[in-house]
Amino acid sequence: MMNTHNPNIKSSENLSLTQSELELISEILQREPNELELDIFSRLWTEHASYKNSLKWLGKLPKSGENVIVEAGDESAGAIDIGDGYVCVFKMESHNHPCSIQPRLGALTGLRIVNRDVFSMGAKPVAFLDSLRFGDAERDTARWLFSEVVNGIKDFEENMKVPVIGGEVCFDAGFNSNPIVNNMTVGVAKKEDLISGVATNEGQIILLLGSLTGKEGVDNDAFSADFISDKLSSNFTMEQMMDSTVERSLLEAVKILNREKLVVGIQTVGAGGIVGAATEMAARGNAGMELKGDKVPTVMKV
Repeated sequence: MMNTHNPNIKSSENLSLTQSELELISEILQREPNELELDIFSRLWTEHASYKNSLKWLGKLPKSGENVIVEAGDESAGAIDIGDGYVCVFKMESHNHPCSIQPRLGALTGLRIVNRDVFSMGAKPVAFLDSLRFGDAERDTARWLFSEVVNGIKDFEENMKVPVIGGEVCFDAGFNSNPIVNNMTVGVAKKEDLISGVATNEGQIILLLGSLTGKEGVDNDAFSADFISDKLSSNFTMEQMMDSTVERSLLEAVKILNREKLVVGIQTVGAGGIVGAATEMAARGNAGMELKGDKVPTVMKV
């Protein structure tokens, strides 16, 4: 169990929080945070989860318009009215560093993430796209990364039976250190079937659907060389890690739940983990949320 005593400056530095961020946390809480609270803030305020460093640049991009139903950043994915009562739901995200570690699994996982974001909003995924950048094409590493990334995309395309309808690729020495792998999923839904990631009223039940919760994201990046090594040494094969059975089951479950009007909101569990997903839902509904961590099904005993 995590300690809840007051943290010191060293512990905040270990969590990659700056002094100004630590002061802001104390201001928000109107007291010094305990260790658990500090850990939660550190996860929610990472660049991966909050875009705190890149948000000012992303804000320069257009995001509103006459046919925009859901603006960028408001939900798990954006949505545009395409007429006749239908909307196009889409999401693009990069998965660069993971693809430099395990390119095939990294590319598949990147596509898996944006695919979940789209169908969690009640849309049916109909197409995948990608934009890829690799190092000097004369280098064996660049050619190997390209081949593995393409295979990962193909694996997910075949598993989900959703076609890759377009994309682009470029080789340049400027990408020798790290590849750029941008994945996109496009889906279609009836306007009235759109689902928001929101928790609104007291007494609503929180359900966690999907694979068992592992230690991804605990004390390091959610996708690291150590994590891959740990998984493969814990009787997990690469084939199991790339399996999309749960993905297809989740898609069908969301369809049924939405059709029967059994859910108020749905939120994908991403880099911020369960706490991040719960925070997003609670914030949209201007509500609080009580989580029982001991009820979460986990891979390992905790």
